[in-house]
Amino acid sequence: MVAMIQTHNIAKELEETLLQLDASVENMERIIQEERDAAHVFAGEDLERLFDERARCQSSLVELESRCRRVMMKVGAQMDMSLEHFVAEYVDADVQDDLQKIRLQVSKRLQAVREATEENKILLHAAWSVTTHVLHELGAMPVQDAYGAEVAAYGGMR
Repeated sequence: MVAMIQTHNIAKELEETLLQLDASVENMERIIQEERDAAHVFAGEDLERLFDERARCQSSLVELESRCRRVMMKVGAQMDMSLEHFVAEYVDADVQDDLQKIRLQVSKRLQAVREATEENKILLHAAWSVTTHVLHELGAMPVQDAYGAEVAAYGGMR
């Protein structure tokens, strides 16, 4: 009886954590899209705000993933056990399918977020490079040579 109650509580706690993780992933998807939009129009203030939001959201994702691991550890699961195997071995059969669906959805969305994050890094670096180049060409930002001396955008000394 105690094992059944503990397993039910573990399944409930895991489901709640996975749903919170899913909500955080959804928030990260929104941030990524807003970053792309801001990068296309060179909206620096929006990008700064979004960088802060991204950091908070990433922190939340890490905490929620850690919480999933702690839930697994409560029943003695090994550190290297995957969530998929944990659900299959430790969760009652009547809720396994639902938890596996949520786990799979979150896993796919997390992978998509990781890929979109890498794409955004490239996009943001390109936007920074273009902006820096334009500012150099306009003379609004000094160009540094290899030794730190300022040079004009056309290569002459200032």
